[in-house]
Amino acid sequence: TDLEKSLYCKERIEQALDIIKSKNDIKEVYYFSRGPIYITGKSFGDLEKILQPPHPISPDIFFSSLQQSINLLNESGKKVYYVTENPELEFSPVKCIPRAIHITETNCMLEKKRVMDRQYKYLKELEKLKNVQVINTTDIFCPDDQCQILKDGTLLYSDFDHLSLAGSKLQ
Repeated sequence: TDLEKSLYCKERIEQALDIIKSKNDIKEVYYFSRGPIYITGKSFGDLEKILQPPHPISPDIFFSSLQQSINLLNESGKKVYYVTENPELEFSPVKCIPRAIHITETNCMLEKKRVMDRQYKYLKELEKLKNVQVINTTDIFCPDDQCQILKDGTLLYSDFDHLSLAGSKLQ
């Protein structure tokens, strides 16, 4: 059930926080999450037909829980960074690589405006967090009005949302 899944996640998060807090050699903690999908319960664009997004979490609960975790880590001397969700794709990025065995996607572009519209509430709420440095990835992936899927012919994504090794290293 959803309640069982929620309790399992809560338990796992608490275990991870306890381990991190107990390790004196851990000085910095980086948070990554799929915030927009968690708080809306919807994938980006038409992907809802393909992906089964999780049930939405109330934005108030998501952000208050995040702030509690940040506070716990700060109290144990950790510097906390929150890395925003990278731009989600509406198509499989593999289709953007020309290959003899499949037709290349004709539109492998993602408009920055669509990403910003999708992430607006999420980013506004992140601004309210205390004792955390927020690292916004949008300007890295979307240096102009289009977001990058490929850079120098190298794919930055491994699927609709997860980055490839090259995407993870993008600065």
